[in-house]
This record gives sequence, C-alpha cells and structure tokens, in this order.
Amino acid sequence: MTTTCSDLDHPGLSRERLRDALEVVLETMFFLPPDDLRAEPVEIPAAVGAQLRFTGARTGGFGLLVSPGLAQTLALNFYGELSSDIASAAEVEAVVFELANVICGNFLSRLEAGDVFSLSAPQPWEPPARGEDIAIAASAFCEGEWLSARLWLLAGAADSASEEHR
Repeated sequence: MTTTCSDLDHPGLSRERLRDALEVVLETMFFLPPDDLRAEPVEIPAAVGAQLRFTGARTGGFGLLVSPGLAQTLALNFYGELSSDIASAAEVEAVVFELANVICGNFLSRLEAGDVFSLSAPQPWEPPARGEDIAIAASAFCEGEWLSARLWLLAGAADSASEEHR
C-alpha cells in the first residue's frame, strides 16, 4: 500500500505544492499555462519520461511522464521553433529531462527555508524501486494532452526528516 504525504507530518510536502510547481514552470519556461491541474497522477500511455534522485533534507526521487504530443510541443516552445516544425527524439528527451529537473528543484525549494538538496542528472523513466513508497503526484493538462509528476521518498527517510523538524 502506498502512503501519501497527506498522511505525513512534513511541512510543505503536499500534492498542491507539486501541482503549483508544475504550473509555474510550464508558464514561465514554456509559455504554456495548463488548462487543468490535478493533485493526482494521470496514466499516460507511451509517455516520454524522466526521473532523477535527490538527497539532502529528504532523500528520494522524482519522475515525470509526458504524452508524446505534449513533449513535442514543449520541445518546440523551449527551442523557440514554429509549431509546424518537428523536434528530434533527442531534443524532445533533453527537454523532458530539463523539465523534470526544474520542476523537482522548484518543488524542493518550496519545502523549508534553508533546506539544501543535491539532484542527480535526469535519466530515462523507471518506476520507483521497492522501499520508495511514500508518494505524491500532480498532473497538468496542456494543449489537449497530459503530463504527470511523481515524487517519492526512500522508506525511513520520512521518519528521519520528521525527527529533524521537531
């Protein structure tokens, strides 16, 4: 059974803050305000995905899944190309990796003042490993397609983080 962060006593660790990070990054980096935002995961078949790990005040991972059409739109917006152009698969993947990095960093910066994190380089998406079962998720609907972000903590990391904040 997955424990959600709404069940935990962690300042700032909430689905709503992750949803807010999605909105801010999509609007500022890609000039693409979401048509719908949800504080829950959305399943996306054949998604372009990225994940990264973070350590610091909390230890865990972050994953981003983007529908292929939206990933193409994000890449074109990021590179300032026309909508009739087509970004290469490598360009699309690079943009999804960068988007995952920026959303994760934006979310983590919203936790506690003074918290410091180290983020790994983004990699292709793989589902969280066993023991990484404390998760929050948020999704955004843009241009008729979805992207979905997931954040998980290592088992035990939640308990040690709670102790540090007491």
